[in-house]
Amino acid sequence: MLFGSCVIIATQQVNAEEYNRPAKITPAPGPDVSISTWHGKQYSAVRVTDPITLETMLDQFQPDCSRKAEQVQFLQSFRNNNTQRLGARVKTLLTPWRWFTEPSEQRHVYLTGRGDYNWLINQHLMTLKNNCS
Repeated sequence: MLFGSCVIIATQQVNAEEYNRPAKITPAPGPDVSISTWHGKQYSAVRVTDPITLETMLDQFQPDCSRKAEQVQFLQSFRNNNTQRLGARVKTLLTPWRWFTEPSEQRHVYLTGRGDYNWLINQHLMTLKNNCS
């Protein structure tokens, strides 16, 4: 039982920094590039930590062949690595009550753990690769 408690505490400490911080937009690593994403508006490349904004940005992403390199860099900045996905899966299993107390946050964690965001990013990257020469 003690080992289980240590795992839960360690998982909560790791995930607290990643998922429980307030929603904010922070600059992405690398140069600040301007990218057309929604309806012709200009947005700079940012690392989005708000789950609703991330879903909206990926759902409404519009490929622009004239800015292919910038858009590839933009999409790559949203990828989750295997450690983040594993942490999200563990968090989903250990905090089932969040489906009732924080449904949108829990859905984001669940989709991150399943790799749905990475799949959607891959689809956009394939569209850029296949349609833009």
